[in-house]
Amino acid sequence: MGNDRTVFLFGISGVLNDHSLSGYLETLSSKSGGTDATFTVAAAEDAALFENASITLADFESRIAEKLRLPVAEVSYANYYSSSVKPNLEVMGMAAELKAQGFTIAYLTNHDPAVHRIAAAQLVQTFEIGFASYQILGLRKPDELAFKFVADRIGARLGRLLRYGDITVIENQERNVEGARKAGMRGIMYTTPAALRDELNAVISQNALKAAARSAPPARISLGRIKA
Repeated sequence: MGNDRTVFLFGISGVLNDHSLSGYLETLSSKSGGTDATFTVAAAEDAALFENASITLADFESRIAEKLRLPVAEVSYANYYSSSVKPNLEVMGMAAELKAQGFTIAYLTNHDPAVHRIAAAQLVQTFEIGFASYQILGLRKPDELAFKFVADRIGARLGRLLRYGDITVIENQERNVEGARKAGMRGIMYTTPAALRDELNAVISQNALKAAARSAPPARISLGRIKA
């Protein structure tokens, strides 16, 4: 079994699935017959405000609908997510491997309730522990307090004190990786499945050495290598 001190905390968008706000905007742009560069810049600014929680999902959808001259119902973010976003099967497979080998896995997302329900349905067979920012007193990534709050909740779920340094966070946005590091956790910037597998194996090896130094049995396991 794995080192029970180690927890792997995954982001959802762009890590456990192929979602990105840019993909959402590109799909809408194509649906409306294409747009000019002005829309691209303005929509990106709206997306940044939405990601930073400066505007609500309803406000974001309203702004995009106005720019594209479409009814709000036709720019539904939840509908796009439900119909277009697919799981990242390679990363999901790695998470399942970690779980099978005794490691604790969990996810943390900034999704609103409607989108979180859709995302969670794709993850339910692999992840037993998951959190969304609207569930944790409004704290959001990349706030380091969001990561610390979730760590404490996971520790309570496991029935033990969980040290922040025992958590490895996997995200695809540098600001979230930095937030995790500020919280005292290890942060991995997701780029490709192959690179992630190498980094997860490195974490497992390093933690095995730490376990040996504490006179605890080291975790003599690793994830299988990806074939070239």
